[in-house]
Amino acid sequence: MEKNLNLNFSCNDVAWNIVDDHILATAATNGAVVVWNLNRPSRSKQEHVFIDHKRTVNKVCFNRVEPSWLISGSQDGTMKTFDLRVKIATNTFYSNTESVRDVQFSPHSHISFASVSENGNVQTWDVRKPDKPVLQFTAHSGPIFACDWHPENSWLATASRDKTIKVWDMSGRPSLEYTISTIASVGRVKWRPQYKYHIASVALVVDCSVNVWDVRRPYIPYAVFTPT
Repeated sequence: MEKNLNLNFSCNDVAWNIVDDHILATAATNGAVVVWNLNRPSRSKQEHVFIDHKRTVNKVCFNRVEPSWLISGSQDGTMKTFDLRVKIATNTFYSNTESVRDVQFSPHSHISFASVSENGNVQTWDVRKPDKPVLQFTAHSGPIFACDWHPENSWLATASRDKTIKVWDMSGRPSLEYTISTIASVGRVKWRPQYKYHIASVALVVDCSVNVWDVRRPYIPYAVFTPT
């Protein structure tokens, strides 16, 4: 079925290439992954459109070491890796869930990535082995909407509809290090650079504040930013 090309511009996510700063990718609601090149001489900056997903793409992420590697996570329950040099999908990873909500390359190993799903599971993968995840575990009692690798430690933060943020030590068998209880479902989390124990979060709905947490003191936010 031909995809609605206008929906290539209706996006759920955007990611800059970490090495080539003129390249970015967007995750489209029609299942397309669109790569843009700001250095293109033409008026259109659209470099390539990958149409490999069957449903909405929720997340895109570039590899920190291999600038031509791009990964996506979709509502169709799959993740796909793309090689921008040859403009093809190189592998498909099946989560065996109804929706992949976030996918993130590890900053500690360029061949590893984590994915989180609607069924509350976390999976980690080796890009060379699409047949099955390296590990899988249930992290939350509700859908997980986001994850973020710690830039220095082997910690993975997960954010869920169950109104918690959890921090997992992924150096061996996954172990729960910290739990933060929030007043609303958590839509996004992001570690604070250069502050080992600080993480920012935003709610999925209801609460418009940005909360910054010290994971060692999980009961009260370290700082709260509220729109005026």
